Amino acid sequence: MPRTNPERNYLVYRSWQEGRTIDEMAILTGIPRSTIGYYVRKFNRYAKMQLEPPIPVTVSHSEAETYQSALTKTIGVRQILDLALNADPQTAYYKLNVLKLAMEMINKLQLNPEEKKRLPKEIQNWATLFITQKS
Repeated sequence: MPRTNPERNYLVYRSWQEGRTIDEMAILTGIPRSTIGYYVRKFNRYAKMQLEPPIPVTVSHSEAETYQSALTKTIGVRQILDLALNADPQTAYYKLNVLKLAMEMINKLQLNPEEKKRLPKEIQNWATLFITQKS
């Protein structure tokens, strides 16, 4: 019997609740489209029966970790917006595509818990270094 992945299932469930398409979910999460389709069909069957799907509870993070994650994302979004609005279009296009490819590669990696913990900070450091050096 295959092992379940509670974090993956929760990500798909939340995206399904938000009304995202299967393609949007696959792009945002890095989860294969076929896997998302399986869970969407499953969630739709539960919804049709007016039942709540059995979704495992996710791992809760401390308040400090939650604030740190939000701050890191905010800083990253500001840097990307600044790049898109202030750089010449060709440079912005190049840099944003490199960041997109990096994020897609990271989504495909199988990381251990320590790597997952360090990843947001490392991405932020790399993105900051890359954007400032190429400007």
